[in-house]
Amino acid sequence: MNNYSRLAVPFLEFKDQIIKYRDEAQKILSLPISDEDSLAMVSDQTRGWEAEVNDTLRNSFEQKENLLYREFIETPQEFRIPSFQNEQIKKPLGERVKVINNRLIAKKEFLDYNLKIIEACDAIKQDANVDLVQRKKYSMQEKLNFLLKKLYDLNDDASYPFEMLFVGNGIPLKNMLEVGQIATMLEDSGYVICNRGMGSEITGSITASGQIFVEEALQPYQENYDEITSDRAEIAEAIDSIKEQLINLSYGQEILFNELEELKDSYGKMNKKNWGQLIKGKLLDLALAKLVDNDTISFIYERLTGHDLHLLH
Repeated sequence: MNNYSRLAVPFLEFKDQIIKYRDEAQKILSLPISDEDSLAMVSDQTRGWEAEVNDTLRNSFEQKENLLYREFIETPQEFRIPSFQNEQIKKPLGERVKVINNRLIAKKEFLDYNLKIIEACDAIKQDANVDLVQRKKYSMQEKLNFLLKKLYDLNDDASYPFEMLFVGNGIPLKNMLEVGQIATMLEDSGYVICNRGMGSEITGSITASGQIFVEEALQPYQENYDEITSDRAEIAEAIDSIKEQLINLSYGQEILFNELEELKDSYGKMNKKNWGQLIKGKLLDLALAKLVDNDTISFIYERLTGHDLHLLH
């Protein structure tokens, strides 16, 4: 697969090894450096630590030249351990100590950040308890829900790569633009904050509004369409009233009015549950296509069914 490749070792074994490296890095950072000898010793330990991490990252995945291994080597490019034969007299001791410490901190933080991503990616972990075949069939709505839930689980001060969270979880993308479209929909809804990088790279984090929607979705909830009236005339009157109110608000979406007329015609040809689900499906499709805003579809749904629209279901 793209990105990191799949792990060739059990995830918990890999995780324990990365945590060990993180702790070792912290110990090196705590070593006192007061002269050239102690600086040389810390530099040697840092090089040895990096070599061990490089070896582990290279051999822990099915593809040895995997993205994580390559990026760890390159991180951070601006902090290079100086060669003490050539450079020890060029810069003050304090500056060289700072270079080594900053390099080690950056690499330690890189491991922490990417461990979180890998832990959130079932296909990379090769989690046998997850049905990856089913994920290949995900609809757009299911992709939106999935990404929000992953960002909710990862929620901290960091921004996470959307494409990685899809591909790393066995969810294929139809084309290069799909991630951007999904990000825009969630951003317009106020559920995520996005950072757009080079090319198609998009990272983001969940907002407070997004957290609330996910928390509502996680609560036990049973759709109930019993409050839908059994009187066909009342349904026709309600739909006509909705259209009139939308027109008065200068909301003249022809496609929405056509959908409302189809709902009117289909009433009575199916039971309340199926008709309620039809309403929801039509409205969510319009919202995802950005033809109707969330407030409008919520208003229509509540008017016809008698209860709130839970957008993440």
